[in-house]
Amino acid sequence: MQDATVIAHVHIDTWRTTYHGIVTDEYLSNMSYDRGKRVWETTLQDPKTQSVFVAEDEQNRIVGFE
Repeated sequence: MQDATVIAHVHIDTWRTTYHGIVTDEYLSNMSYDRGKRVWETTLQDPKTQSVFVAEDEQNRIVGFE
């Protein structure tokens, strides 16, 4: 599931940028793209998940999500 991989990267990169200086560097550096990918794969495949919206740039790359 390619979307899960990209969403995980956006999610973690956003956290590392937004919460730098608020959340410990140790916590942020321990965030895992692989773990994030697995979480998003589970979320996207869960029948209870009604929708996940993504924002794309001009090259159709995911740059945000909700």
